[in-house]
Amino acid sequence: MFSAAKISGPTGVADPQFNYVTALLHGDGTNGAQNNTFVDSSSNAFTITRNGYATQGSFSPYGTLWSNYFDGSTSYLTWTSGSSVAFGSGNFTVECWIYFTTAPTTNFLLDCRDASHTTAPIFLWGDITSGVLYWNSLSGTEISGSATWNTNTWYHVAYVKNGTTGTIYQNGVSIGSGTDSTNYSVTPTTSSIGARYASTFYYFPGYISNLRIVKGTAVYTSNFTPPTSPLTAITNTQLLTCQSNRFIDNSTNNFTITTSGAPSVQRFNPFLPTSSQAYSTSVYGGSGYFNGSTDYLVTPNNSVLYLSTNNFTVELWVYLTSTSSFNIVRGTTTDSFGIVYNSGSFLYYLSSNGSSWNIASAVSMGANSAPLNTWIHVALVRNGNTFTPYINGVAGTTTTSSSAIYQTNGFYLFAEAVSGGSGFSYGYSSDFRIVNGSAVYTTNFTPPTAPLSAITNTQLLLSMQNAGIYDNAMMNDGVTGGSAQISTSVKKYGTGSIYLNNATSDFVSYPNSTITTLSGDFTVEGWFYQSNASVNSASIQIGPDFASNGLYLYIGTSQLPTYYINNVSYSSATGLPINNWYHLAIVRSGTSITLYVNGIAKTGSTSSAIISGPLLLGKAIYSGSTYYTQGYLDDIRITNGYARYTSNFTPPTSAFPNY
Repeated sequence: MFSAAKISGPTGVADPQFNYVTALLHGDGTNGAQNNTFVDSSSNAFTITRNGYATQGSFSPYGTLWSNYFDGSTSYLTWTSGSSVAFGSGNFTVECWIYFTTAPTTNFLLDCRDASHTTAPIFLWGDITSGVLYWNSLSGTEISGSATWNTNTWYHVAYVKNGTTGTIYQNGVSIGSGTDSTNYSVTPTTSSIGARYASTFYYFPGYISNLRIVKGTAVYTSNFTPPTSPLTAITNTQLLTCQSNRFIDNSTNNFTITTSGAPSVQRFNPFLPTSSQAYSTSVYGGSGYFNGSTDYLVTPNNSVLYLSTNNFTVELWVYLTSTSSFNIVRGTTTDSFGIVYNSGSFLYYLSSNGSSWNIASAVSMGANSAPLNTWIHVALVRNGNTFTPYINGVAGTTTTSSSAIYQTNGFYLFAEAVSGGSGFSYGYSSDFRIVNGSAVYTTNFTPPTAPLSAITNTQLLLSMQNAGIYDNAMMNDGVTGGSAQISTSVKKYGTGSIYLNNATSDFVSYPNSTITTLSGDFTVEGWFYQSNASVNSASIQIGPDFASNGLYLYIGTSQLPTYYINNVSYSSATGLPINNWYHLAIVRSGTSITLYVNGIAKTGSTSSAIISGPLLLGKAIYSGSTYYTQGYLDDIRITNGYARYTSNFTPPTSAFPNY
């Protein structure tokens, strides 16, 4: 077991660029800890069998700092807007935070037209390459704001109509205004976020956070300081979205947000966390990650898990990343109990005979469409003779039966069976709880906002909070391969480091390539320790293959700090004695890339290439071949969108802060 509050690094020092940090790996924890031991936090303390590379980490459904990511080619959101954007001649405010990953000539943040373009009250779009953001009513009013727009930078943008004056703000400063006497009276059926909703689409590339539409109020009437915390549903708010762990509208309208393409909910957001928002398991919990081909968990066969005729509640959070059909929870008996994801919907199955789904077969759990890349709370509850499913706290199709559930012998999580090679789930899961003897939910409810606890009758609770190597930025879960583990004997700061001992098998991988896509300025840094002069030191790679599109940073067998970018290598001219800690940083500022060793610039190059792919520690992939390294890593940090060092500097004298 590990500490209930995993907080490492200095607690009284804040990082003013923490909202650009997409990975922070201190390597603190218990000696020998990996990410592959799953603990049952119920009083039963069952042993959980892990299969494949099932792992766990700090990415979880809890907290308030979120954004939505749009890929710039297919992704957008829609809602049935109706009169919510029929502002008439009154005041209104549209605002959000945006982060461009590329600089397109035409992109749309918000489009409140219908698909035919015959009715068009408003839309907000930009020509970022030329630095112009537009507001257009399509009735003759077009207001533009000119400013500098950099990729990989968070900006607060707002359009405010106050009387007959419309103003565009960037980061609270007016960048353009004009006369807006339009009567916005049309009520479009559907409006979109992240794309032009029309026969020819123009998509937004990057992140949008905290989009709010306020009808009847000019929230800002002069230059202002942009919000420093998530927006709230103030008076007259018509829409408030792109700010939660799922695609929802937090206004009182509670509009259904529909996804198209593959937008995703991400931790990456424009706000600097406070000390109380730094990662801790007691506040944020954790999750397990499953690769969809080999990974699943199995509970033991124990009578306390036999559901029989008891009231029960089976619940968990899921974040799915594939449209494939697969099992979420399945009884280990062939036909007994099942929660399944199939073609965008959740279904449940129940059996009393073990040979057929005679109680419930493919019954809808209530969501017409269960989108990918978002946290979804799933629960199935028996109360008396009534079985009720809930998706995000909303009841689905019930089933009535007095029959006993066939003896399950145990449960699979994220797989159908031990053998057979089918039914595996892709994505994340958190807080898998079985309460046998109680119907926890009997009416619609608000999904949990904090990690679940072992309440009365809890027979199983997989909190997924027991990772040894976890990300304090809470962006992803790391797979620990081979014997990759925490070492408390060799460390730079804190209580430990990441130890990669076996040069043929040890690695840590983080699969979420969205947060490690480096298309502009960046800083990749950490402390490296080479313990064997004949083997490359512990390394960092970003990208699927650094021979084509990737970044690779390491200390080589000649003790020379080296980096590759897209198959071109650059090395320092001076070797480093082994068995010492060295701070290495590779920084891109504009198109200039510089390698710093202990704060001194050693070599450089130029490249504007977009680097995208998983984050790998201790493992390198070159032209399809895999290579492993050896040594220690401490305080690994990726800052995406900010060049922390542009000249020689003093290396960090303490662990990086967590907020």
